[in-house]
Amino acid sequence: MKLFYYTVLNYAFINRAIEFHALRSDKNTISEYCRKEEITIDKWIEIDNNQEEMKIFIKRVRSGDNIFLAHIITLGSSFDNVMQLLNILLKKGTIVFCIEEELQLGKGINSKLLADAFALSAKLEKSITSSRTKIGLDRIRKAGVKLGRPKGSKSKRTKLSGKEKNIKMLLKGRVSISAIARLFKVSRITVQNFIDNNNLDG
Repeated sequence: MKLFYYTVLNYAFINRAIEFHALRSDKNTISEYCRKEEITIDKWIEIDNNQEEMKIFIKRVRSGDNIFLAHIITLGSSFDNVMQLLNILLKKGTIVFCIEEELQLGKGINSKLLADAFALSAKLEKSITSSRTKIGLDRIRKAGVKLGRPKGSKSKRTKLSGKEKNIKMLLKGRVSISAIARLFKVSRITVQNFIDNNNLDG
């Protein structure tokens, strides 16, 4: 009986949807990291946020393959999208290197649990937020309450409102404040204040 061996491949993943200077920066980040670690990239994959291209790439990779990203957000256009794709890649047995975040996901039980938690969190958040918003608005309208905040008042909500569980999970996974800020496209100070105000670092 013949035995067939699969050669593990190293993929460098680039998102074409980002601005040119950022695209060039991402390429340099991956190249420099691989040079220092003496890693040879077998294939450079450049994909925009096209779902069909992403499906082809996901189908191509196999267990044991390494995927190098400059940033974790490179995988998609939104938090939910990134977490869903990360979950699929890790369950296929690939190893994902997020260079700027200093994350290596795909080895050991912790990575699998983290991927499952991310996927479930993203799915539940979307469903619960949609349901609560609809129910809440219906109740408010029935009560005759005018929507919107009074003139001159400041909103207590931020871009991170509703992301408490996700951020707490990232902190437990030892993701840095700066990396979380890049992931949610906010400043590092915004993330730190949100963590402090909501006691997420405990």
